[in-house]
Amino acid sequence: MAAHPGFVAVLALLASLAAPAAASAQDVQRTHGPDPASTSAPSPVASVAAAGEWCGNDAATAAANQVDNGEYRYHAVYAHAADAASRLSTLGAQLQEDAFGASGLIEQEYGRAIRFDVGTPCGRNMLDISEVRLPYTHDQLGALAAAGGTATFDAVAGALQTAGFMVAPNDAPLEQLAPLRENYVVWLDGAAPARSCGQGTALLDSTRSETNLNNLGGKLAVIFRDGRGFCGEDVVRHEIGHNLGALQPDAPNTADGVHCNDAFEDTMCAWEAAHVAEGPFNGLFFDYGNDDYWDPPAGAPLGWWTLNLSRFICPAADCNRPVASQTARAHAAKERRERRAHRRARAAKRHARAARRRAERRCRRQGDRCRRAAQFGTRQ
Repeated sequence: MAAHPGFVAVLALLASLAAPAAASAQDVQRTHGPDPASTSAPSPVASVAAAGEWCGNDAATAAANQVDNGEYRYHAVYAHAADAASRLSTLGAQLQEDAFGASGLIEQEYGRAIRFDVGTPCGRNMLDISEVRLPYTHDQLGALAAAGGTATFDAVAGALQTAGFMVAPNDAPLEQLAPLRENYVVWLDGAAPARSCGQGTALLDSTRSETNLNNLGGKLAVIFRDGRGFCGEDVVRHEIGHNLGALQPDAPNTADGVHCNDAFEDTMCAWEAAHVAEGPFNGLFFDYGNDDYWDPPAGAPLGWWTLNLSRFICPAADCNRPVASQTARAHAAKERRERRAHRRARAAKRHARAARRRAERRCRRQGDRCRRAAQFGTRQ
């Protein structure tokens, strides 16, 4: 692990299919698993940017239909072995669903969203996914996976750098990170470290500042295969969480400086954490208790870096939707408010009429004195 003044770069390894392994020489790495709830997990949390069908692009039309949702975003990449055919046309819809699903929990809990690069020639509601043919064969990826540690991660990072993606080295200084506006989530269609689901850059920097290293681009989240498909949206959110600085050693419920230990169902917690809701591993909460990596929505801010400060988390749940869709959504919401107000007004009129009728009936029973009092606004 490369040391750097002001911060320590670490790589957090999320594994989901075996019991914790012994710590390696890079003792900041941990393995977790298995996830016994995976076969009976609840339905994924829906994102406001529904997945649906997916249709991609090519280099010449990469910016077509791009949704303007901010400078700092995640760009999606599908990477495969040099001697293997691309499966992006088959898998694209699932990758898109997992990306938007990863954001869905944050949208539901906080009305915020992970910013993604959205828009392809096929539509403004589709995840922009680049395809990269790695300079490694299937067997070479297998050898890297067998080497363990960060071998696969480093190879993918190097291949993306060669392909022109601005992936920063883990010891990059502030001045090298400052101009970078994109992070990358990469689905690796090839051999990966055994019993693992993903790996991501995680920088230790607790300062509550716009120049916090976790608030800059160049980070990498790699998602590994699970059978013929990929590990799902909870893993995507976990690795992106590491990229954005969840969580820091200052957090009270830290297990190892980069994972928490207070809820098994918390996105960033370790496998050994206590079950609090009988839910899936990493699948129900984004900072259970709001005391580790997200400021309490109705309380005082925490004293260290939290992800609600991140430029990569946009302020609205629908930021991955095209502006036209946002406008239509706002118009529909306005119409719903107007209809509710109209219904309330009509109900108030009905109530007033009913009250007058009751008063008239009461007056008929009480005679002329009541009618005269009602006429002059006095009460009997």
